[in-house]
Amino acid sequence: MLVTKAILILKGDRKNHAWPNAQKMMNNPKQFLESLQTFDGNNIDQKLLDDCAPIIAYEGFTTENMKKKSSAAASLCTWVCSIIEYNRIYKNVKPLME
Repeated sequence: MLVTKAILILKGDRKNHAWPNAQKMMNNPKQFLESLQTFDGNNIDQKLLDDCAPIIAYEGFTTENMKKKSSAAASLCTWVCSIIEYNRIYKNVKPLME
């Protein structure tokens, strides 16, 4: 639930983080994976990052912990952590590139 909640938040869904909405998001696996692959990590709204912060800070939100539950959840957990870290680094590097 935490992993799908974080993904829903990053995709802009600020209200409905219930499991049925997560299932709907992942209903078409090919489309879901393509949406993750094409996700714009450069331009994540700060409010979305702030909404994800408590999830990321949760001590159980780790790839190792998620592997105990599901390898898919572990991979998605890695994606969430990686895209947020990428965005943090990009925001620091972008002014230097300009």
